[in-house]
Amino acid sequence: MRFDTVLAIDWSGARGNYQGIAVAECKVEADGPNLVPPPTGRAWRRAAVADWLSARIGRGERLLVGFDFAFAFPWRDGAGYLPGLSDSRPNSAFELWETVDRICARDADFFGGALVADRRIAPFFWTRGGRPEGFAERARETERQCAAEGRGRPESVFKLIGPKQVGKASLAGMRLLAWLRRRHGPRLRAWPFEPLDGARFVCVEIFPRLFLSAAGMGSSKLRDRVSVAQAVAHFGAAAPVDLPGRFTDHEADALVSAAALCAWAKERAPWRAPDACDGAIREGWIFGVGR
Repeated sequence: MRFDTVLAIDWSGARGNYQGIAVAECKVEADGPNLVPPPTGRAWRRAAVADWLSARIGRGERLLVGFDFAFAFPWRDGAGYLPGLSDSRPNSAFELWETVDRICARDADFFGGALVADRRIAPFFWTRGGRPEGFAERARETERQCAAEGRGRPESVFKLIGPKQVGKASLAGMRLLAWLRRRHGPRLRAWPFEPLDGARFVCVEIFPRLFLSAAGMGSSKLRDRVSVAQAVAHFGAAAPVDLPGRFTDHEADALVSAAALCAWAKERAPWRAPDACDGAIREGWIFGVGR
């Protein structure tokens, strides 16, 4: 695949005054990634990311965008994505996104809280306190393989508690993908759910811990310039010269992810990795797993 620009977005599904979104950009012909400041205010909001991405799509450049959230739930024969939705069971990732967005339509700023509050679905999520009795920490094949490769252990999308949980971000992210798809139609292609031939705007799922592991950074969060420089150098990139003295681990994750995506997107192996998994077209795949 050939792209002009790679974007990496460290996402957040939190309610209220959240601060966890970071955006990094890496021009394919540039030396390395840079942080993209929010258009207004001190922090990115989900709606601002949506509007900004929509404007970027309109420019016509060839964009690869990596989102740090799960693109789908695990699929189980006979139960689908979301047990309990017997009346309107989604059968594809695209239908799943629309279902999540429809149930959460009254939640502002792409928040996904209403889905977890739905009495048909709520019992399958871990939302507070100790581990619920009978809770099944269902995982997708890509998450299991990522752990087996020693690249980090992604949390179950059904776990909505703890610092490493990705469930809330994934619900908000599915709403974002549904919105982008309605707005831009065939110009948006989501990998690996559909063919990418001729695509100018491609979305992939990323897991920053995988890239940090590949760069030999262990399990620690990166919060200093030297560590970020070492991590992006592994992918043949240079750290931003204007990187501030203080930055968040979300910003570091976005920078490293942008550098890794820029390098790995030029290879064939990552794009072909999910071909051996029958369920990848329904469950999605983390870019770089199985590479």
